[in-house]
Amino acid sequence: MGAFSRGWEAALLLTGTIIGVGMFGIPFVVREAGFLTGALLLAVLTAAILAVHLAYARIVLATPTVHRLPGYVRLYLGPLPGGVAALSNILGLAGALLAYVVLGGMFLGDIAHHFLPGVPAGAGPMIFFVLGFLILFRGLRFEGLVNAVLTLGLVGGVVALALALPHREAFGSLLTFGSFSVAAAYGVILFALDGAAVIPNMRVILGKATERLQPAVITGVLVPPALYLLFAAAVITATGAETTPDAVSGITARFGENFLLIGAAIGFLATITSFIGLGGVLEEMLVSDLRMNRRVALAGMAAAVLLAYVLGANDFLAIIGAVGALAIGLDSAFVLAVERRLPAPFRRLPSWLRLLLMFLFAVGAVLEIVHIIR
Repeated sequence: MGAFSRGWEAALLLTGTIIGVGMFGIPFVVREAGFLTGALLLAVLTAAILAVHLAYARIVLATPTVHRLPGYVRLYLGPLPGGVAALSNILGLAGALLAYVVLGGMFLGDIAHHFLPGVPAGAGPMIFFVLGFLILFRGLRFEGLVNAVLTLGLVGGVVALALALPHREAFGSLLTFGSFSVAAAYGVILFALDGAAVIPNMRVILGKATERLQPAVITGVLVPPALYLLFAAAVITATGAETTPDAVSGITARFGENFLLIGAAIGFLATITSFIGLGGVLEEMLVSDLRMNRRVALAGMAAAVLLAYVLGANDFLAIIGAVGALAIGLDSAFVLAVERRLPAPFRRLPSWLRLLLMFLFAVGAVLEIVHIIR
């Protein structure tokens, strides 16, 4: 495979990982905020996330050996911060996988029940769980190829759905600002934009063509928010006040079964691509940085996700809000701290911007904690 093709495969891995369950929460929180307010918050967080992703790419390029975030933190900041980063990474990635099983399973259950009425829709999460871990057991190269193909289908599907939805409200209704709880939207949007965890895997895919890593990161980060705005505008103008937290159920209630299948297919593609990307990252972190046996690592991941689901952790907005504001915010702060320790050619963030980004993530985490307590 040529360097150009590997560059696109790497970019699609990042895009496919970023576009996940968070996309389905965005129309609801953006409508609650006022479309322009939500779009402004999305733009600010996109800029912040792009800076963090590029900083992480420079960390990966500056370090001769490939690690996952806890490994880089341990290498540059010491064992104690490395241990904290490992705990944050494990909880954050496991929480993300759980969110994908919850919502992706709902979408897959709707599809399976439509074509096989004997299969209850409630079986979807278990089917999704088994399918996702079977793909992970095949290894990184298989994961990357499957993810690239599915991501192309996902991007095309989102655009097609946005164009196909009837628009019952004028687009002028989107030109509104509103007052809203920042905490309610912050964690959801941050979760929907993050995919930094797969950047080491992107380097592996690129092989010796490391000069393509940063362009692939820029492409991979900027495609999702553009799709999110298109998707949010289409859903809000189609369902108005009936916009639901998962987007698809509101579309189905208003427009019927055909849109349920289209929305469910897009939802399944969004969640399975993210599950593959982040599941592979968690597996590699446990194997490479924590020295676990690969099969033991996969079995432990599967057991943790299954146990959390069986114990009743199934509110996907609550899951992604907490993971977005807390785990992703902390991981981003670690990336910024490590970037500060890089040699001069790789250390490009000015001190004021690094401090501003850390302040943004810290305030967001505090707001999310207050929101959870209330």
